[in-house]
Amino acid sequence: MAELRAVVMRPDLERLGRYDPERVRRRFLDSFTPAHTRVIQHAGIDVGLVAVRPEAEDDG
Repeated sequence: MAELRAVVMRPDLERLGRYDPERVRRRFLDSFTPAHTRVIQHAGIDVGLVAVRPEAEDDG
């Protein structure tokens, strides 16, 4: 997943002059929570994934 993110983000980050493959992977892995990630399948083939980042509860 980290490699896929690096590949997908590369064109935009290069355009901004900010592409660093190690940094892209590290940022993903530092915030990755497997419990919040689901693989999307079609006909038994992995075709994508979705990851969510729950917001902290608001006590107000």
